[in-house]
Amino acid sequence: MKPRISFILIISSLACTAVFAQDKAVKSVKTNATVVTVNGQAISQKDYDDYLDARQKRNTDNRLPSDKDTIIDELVRRAVVLQDAQNLKLETTPEFMDKLEKARQNLLMEYAIRHYLDNNPVTDAQVKTEYDERIKKITLPLQYKAKHILTTEERAKELVAKLDKGEDFAKLAKEHSSDKASSTKGGDLGWFDLQQMVPEFGQAVKEIEKGHYNKAPVKTQFGWHIILVEDTRTAPPPSFDSVKDNLKQNIEGMRMMQYMEDLVKKAKVQK
Repeated sequence: MKPRISFILIISSLACTAVFAQDKAVKSVKTNATVVTVNGQAISQKDYDDYLDARQKRNTDNRLPSDKDTIIDELVRRAVVLQDAQNLKLETTPEFMDKLEKARQNLLMEYAIRHYLDNNPVTDAQVKTEYDERIKKITLPLQYKAKHILTTEERAKELVAKLDKGEDFAKLAKEHSSDKASSTKGGDLGWFDLQQMVPEFGQAVKEIEKGHYNKAPVKTQFGWHIILVEDTRTAPPPSFDSVKDNLKQNIEGMRMMQYMEDLVKKAKVQK
């Protein structure tokens, strides 16, 4: 790890005032064991574990090494910087005291909101009710199931003539389509809505009747298309399981706002 990256990480951790561990289980002897001592100050296994946990939450892309020697080295550097700050009595300066008070207030507000939400939890039934209400209000797009053949203009005209004579669309797609992703599946594009396609393709699909193909090949930036529209349907709504976590967060957000509004109504505010 580059020293500069390590130093920045250590300095940023000095400003962290959040409580990292919330496990209320009885501490084991191992947890209290000393990992390293810096100028007589013991750094315990719990200090190590808490720091590692907070570090991993920041290091979401796993770009930083997490071996034990690296973590201990960072803890040592963190400790010596902290000790130097204490020796210089930096915590007694007005600027530090002001920032510390602001951090304390922010953390206290966070805890107040968390306390309110913990005592007014959002239930699964409430999330499901919110889901059902939202599903009633949304307009789901029309989806199309289609096959296509992508080729040149001249070849497209020849293939339309073959289709008019009754040749199989899927067979011709496998033999002649330059869209390799779909040609192996007989030109099948599966279900899609028009917004997923380039405008020229989408407009052509919209104008083709179900069970029919376009007689005049359609040009897009990719080439010339013959499109067979097989079926249409209203797009299925997102499943409850796929959105329930976001819905719960939204409900909690609304409750948080209501909590603050209720406090404001009770407060004596003078402007």
